[in-house]
Amino acid sequence: MRVIIIGFILLCSSYCVTAQPITDTFTQAKQEGISFTELDSLYPSAAHAHPTKGVFNKDQASFLKKYRTMMQEFGQFLNENNFQWGNRTSFFQRIYFDKNGSIDYYFVNLDQTHFSDKKRKQFLKLLHAFSEKYQFPMQAESNFAQCAPITFVDPKSTEQKSNR
Repeated sequence: MRVIIIGFILLCSSYCVTAQPITDTFTQAKQEGISFTELDSLYPSAAHAHPTKGVFNKDQASFLKKYRTMMQEFGQFLNENNFQWGNRTSFFQRIYFDKNGSIDYYFVNLDQTHFSDKKRKQFLKLLHAFSEKYQFPMQAESNFAQCAPITFVDPKSTEQKSNR
């Protein structure tokens, strides 16, 4: 009986570990042996220029609208957690979702940002926290991925607003 209970506990704990999203930079992911070619074969593009190729091919407009909302929610989450960009910051990102809309992988290219090591670690920690809780509001028949460049700025201060 104890063997069954221990086996069940190990099974549950390993499931919890694997259920965690992987969030990292592209550089670090490559160093850790993550294959983007393999991920791309398991997570087809959510939207595609050719109307029949995207996972959400019949509802791409709705998907893209909800993706933009997700990015706004991520920006708000960062702001609520006192993350300050300092300057306009752009980078490329690729997000891999399971078919239910949970984030499995979220990779960012921070190589061209002005981040110090401390700010980079803070950003990645918040990215992970957001990814753990976020649920994309659309489901699909398969896993899916979305990639895009993104630009963030700090919310406008009173001084910036008065200069307009």
